[in-house]
Amino acid sequence: MDKEDEMLEVYEKVIIWSDVVLVSTPIRWGNASSLYYQMIQRMNCVQNQSVTNQQYLIRDKTAAFIITGGQDNVQHVAGEMLTFWSQLGFVFGKFPFAGWTRGWYAEDTENNYNRMMSDQGAAMRTDIKRTVRGAVKMSKLIRENRYDEQII
Repeated sequence: MDKEDEMLEVYEKVIIWSDVVLVSTPIRWGNASSLYYQMIQRMNCVQNQSVTNQQYLIRDKTAAFIITGGQDNVQHVAGEMLTFWSQLGFVFGKFPFAGWTRGWYAEDTENNYNRMMSDQGAAMRTDIKRTVRGAVKMSKLIRENRYDEQII
């Protein structure tokens, strides 16, 4: 373990303190960012606890995703993210991800922020708010009904 890589803080926040985890990644070469993959490769140990030891570290937690980029493939990236995080034990509310792309040929990512802040980005901001609200509502429902205790 590398104490300098901040994964201990990620484990603590995700496993112990969070009710809702919101993950954002750009699309790079048709996939989530390499930094995202480095993080989830290290989080595989969380998923392994359920497989090897029947210990479920993630209970009563929701996740949601924001996916942005200059390329298409939002659904591909969302599918991979939904699969991995559900294997960790997270559940998802309505509209579990907001995706925004300017198309395959829009590789000028330095312009993404300006576009999002313009009138063109109003729909994306609305989608992000809907995604976050859905995750928070699902988190409250899960907490009230003790979802994991009834299933596991």
